[in-house]
Amino acid sequence: MRMIVAIMICISLVSCKKSPRKSAEDPEQTPGPAATNRPVSGPVVSSKDLEDIRLYVDTASAASGRMPAPQQVMAALIDSGSPVGEMVKKKLIVIHPARTRDDIWAYEATALEKGGWVASANGVDQMSAADLKKRLGR
Repeated sequence: MRMIVAIMICISLVSCKKSPRKSAEDPEQTPGPAATNRPVSGPVVSSKDLEDIRLYVDTASAASGRMPAPQQVMAALIDSGSPVGEMVKKKLIVIHPARTRDDIWAYEATALEKGGWVASANGVDQMSAADLKKRLGR
């Protein structure tokens, strides 16, 4: 029980990091014309979002000696108040039922079609759709 509490605290600490504020006076932080023409479709999945999941899975699997079930990962994210839990609920992120530490742990939902962020024991990396499908055995 203490280990689960410690893991949830780790996730909440990682999730609470603030990003730098953007200033209208700073031209390097002001979005360009291409950014303003994009349709707004909701939250964008970032590498940090997948890193939160990777950190939990890495810690839980090291502590117990086995890979946590996707439901266990989801419950920990929600219990810790991580915004990533909402992203998983909205199906923006998929938690893969990994059997070994060498498997894919989680990925951006759109990654199967056009590539995107993927979490594994090696960290969080961009992966093409073809490579992800191959790693998932599809």
